[in-house]
Amino acid sequence: MLFRVAVVLQLLLVCLHSYIAAQTLEQLYPESASAELSVTGLPEEGQAARLLAEPAERYGIGMAQVRLSETSEGTRRDILVLTDNGSTPETTTGGGTYPDFGMTMDTRVSQFDAGADAVMGRWVTYGDTASVQEFAQVLRQRGVSLEVTENGLDAAWGLLNDDRHLLTVELGGFVMLFTAALLSASRATKTRAVRMLHGRRAPYPGSREFVHYAAYIAGSLIAVVAVWLLCSWLLWDGGQAFHSPGLLVLGTTAVCAVIACLLSGVALLVVMGANASLVDQFAGKRPLGLILLAGAVAGTLVLTGVLMSWERTAGQVERMNVAASSAALWQDQTEIYSTKLFDADEAVFQESLPAWKRLAHEVSSSGQLLLSSPERRCPLSSGQSPCLFVSNSYLEQADVLNRDGERIAPLDLAASDVGVIIPESLSAERSRIENAVRDWSGFQREMVAQECSTANLPSCAALDRDTQVKSVSSAANQTLPVFHGKSITALEGTTMSDPILVVVPDGGVVPSGDFHAAVASQGNELFMLPREELEGRITDLGLGPLVTALDKPGHTAEQQVAEAKLRLTESVMVLLAGLVASVVLTWVLVGIYCERRRRPLFVLHLHGARFGRRYAGYFATFLTTATTAVLASSAVSAGSLGPPFVAGATTILTLALLSIPALRINDQRFRADFIKRS
Repeated sequence: MLFRVAVVLQLLLVCLHSYIAAQTLEQLYPESASAELSVTGLPEEGQAARLLAEPAERYGIGMAQVRLSETSEGTRRDILVLTDNGSTPETTTGGGTYPDFGMTMDTRVSQFDAGADAVMGRWVTYGDTASVQEFAQVLRQRGVSLEVTENGLDAAWGLLNDDRHLLTVELGGFVMLFTAALLSASRATKTRAVRMLHGRRAPYPGSREFVHYAAYIAGSLIAVVAVWLLCSWLLWDGGQAFHSPGLLVLGTTAVCAVIACLLSGVALLVVMGANASLVDQFAGKRPLGLILLAGAVAGTLVLTGVLMSWERTAGQVERMNVAASSAALWQDQTEIYSTKLFDADEAVFQESLPAWKRLAHEVSSSGQLLLSSPERRCPLSSGQSPCLFVSNSYLEQADVLNRDGERIAPLDLAASDVGVIIPESLSAERSRIENAVRDWSGFQREMVAQECSTANLPSCAALDRDTQVKSVSSAANQTLPVFHGKSITALEGTTMSDPILVVVPDGGVVPSGDFHAAVASQGNELFMLPREELEGRITDLGLGPLVTALDKPGHTAEQQVAEAKLRLTESVMVLLAGLVASVVLTWVLVGIYCERRRRPLFVLHLHGARFGRRYAGYFATFLTTATTAVLASSAVSAGSLGPPFVAGATTILTLALLSIPALRINDQRFRADFIKRS
């Protein structure tokens, strides 16, 4: 019975694992795209989509971009087709549907808009790999910076190996299957002995038993595959069930069945080798010590995987909160863009700095530059409090309150001035903070003076004026947003608690071009104006070699929410599978322990020993297994004492409590069986 449960459970675990990998594979390479092409840089001239489209059509390459977003109906994936070679997904207009694989998203296919969609970023290609490589070489000759990654067996294998949590549970499942096979083969020892006594040679009963194992595994494989196909048909209309993603699931599950056959055969050989003589076989001698050891190893691996899964799930919940918090900042914001700066050589970068300073000055002079640069531990106060460098526009977007609970309006700052908003909790350090801000402003002015020596910037006229630091007090214990245009993985990346706000004037002397460029490259300098106008200014100032793409923070946040939702769903599925495996394995360990200690347990029962005394050895074994699992999971994870620790401790306690009824059931069954045999 335990062997049958272990086989089915392991096949289901592998089927789940391969499904998650196949779903990710289809998300990365929709409809079996041959490769991905990441465009990281474009030449100064010819940045339109035709730069990619013309050679793609010549080489018969289909190209498409893949984007994720979160809608009221769930996760949505948009495939934007630039060139069609017959293998690219067909557009879903006019009632057509895309054959989605998996139940976590809805896909729409449309045409790439060369006038509005960005060329920079990740593309998928359709066509033979040789043509794709030739196509990539042509693009490189035209000055396009790109990387090509083929979609082959390496990609599928990498996705299967990527989930170490589920791999750990699966490895424990294989050891559990081996343990169950050892136990099953041990229980059939007397049957084999009887057949050998009737003239059968040892290989015959062993082969017959192995055939039974293999037949059951094959039947279980067929049943699991049938359930898989039925679920895929009911949940997503069986999309691509027999294409690349579906074949990955079917192939991996079949390989698992082969491994299960091999493990059951090895277990059978081990038991037969340990009981070679007929005397031992009729006496019912079994390698129960080896079986218990294997079961303890399986328990340690599975429990380690479960504890790691709790850690991972907590991390995915945190990531989901981050994504939701980031997206909330942009619910009512339109026409705001962040820039991606190309990793140009030092000469090009330095040459572009004055022009970047001019762009930032022109945009900020009209109040259209949203600066929001966080410093978690900045040196403006002795306590290393966080600080946030902002523009006056930030005070229009965020509710910064003063000590009376009223909103602080944008500060009235001259071009040479700098403002600082100091939390009430740091009022004792006001003079020190003001001096530190004045020193920072002086350093920035020196850099601006160097820029003015090589270019006539609008702010140069105000360099001869003295800097005035205007300070304002704010209410303590405020949590303020950090506006950004990049993907954030830590919750603290979207907010700051009680920061010092350093406010720079719109179109002022400071900060320098270096500061603007550094902040922009981190996604913390946002331009609040129409895309066409921003692109025109970038072109007019000759910043093409420096600016590679414009991103809308709202779109970035939506995609981050969608990805976080998918990963959280997968993490919960893995966790549930691990919990089921740990429960089954606990019952397996209970059965092995009771069978190994059959005689001592019966003697203790005759002497009136209580339940706790009879099974103290089991709970010692369980405690050792759980402790080893905790140490192993802590070695590869953060090992925090937060929700993952509490959840892991609760899981261990629950498994220990589930052992009690299992022990009582086995205690009664084995006691009756012992009396019968005696």
